[in-house]
Amino acid sequence: MKSRLGAGLAAAILAAACQATPIYNQYYHQNTEEVNRPARAAAVMGIEPSGLPLGGRLKVVIPSDKSIVEKVLGPMEREQFERMDATNRAAATAGAVGQYTANYRFMADVLKKAALFDEVAVERADFGQEPDLGGFDYVHWFTAKDAGPDSFWIKGRNGAARAVPFRFASNAASPAQTIKDIGNQYRETMEGAFRALAGAKG
Repeated sequence: MKSRLGAGLAAAILAAACQATPIYNQYYHQNTEEVNRPARAAAVMGIEPSGLPLGGRLKVVIPSDKSIVEKVLGPMEREQFERMDATNRAAATAGAVGQYTANYRFMADVLKKAALFDEVAVERADFGQEPDLGGFDYVHWFTAKDAGPDSFWIKGRNGAARAVPFRFASNAASPAQTIKDIGNQYRETMEGAFRALAGAKG
């Protein structure tokens, strides 16, 4: 079972990277990450800062390693990992967790570069209950597919938590362009959602 990010962003990036059904092994995610790391950095650099910031502090909560293993890894990955010996399975799992974690952090980096907020902090937590705002003005988190709608979620001090469906579209011929398209569409989606939330009455 995958989260929206696992089923969407990661699948799109990985499919674009290999253009075929991937064969997961202890090196697959490590090699994919070597391709995606500079592409994500370039995509973030291409994000234009907002001309009308919302201000305030945003907390982005991304899933823990434990949650990624339990609820983000896909069926093909699990099946192929189970065929490995213990050493290679551990290495492959660690590589997959690192790749998916980097995809989540990419989302936070996009929001930082968009400069909608005075501060964007990243925390990690297990999938489960809605996160507390704490000392932040907004919180943004990712929900596992089996826990509710396939959506991102946001909450602000003046409004209830709300789902933000994210549907990206890209016909890019390269992984780098796919990542760029996803980053731009994610930024537009989340900026619209946060502006609507900020304008809502409590």
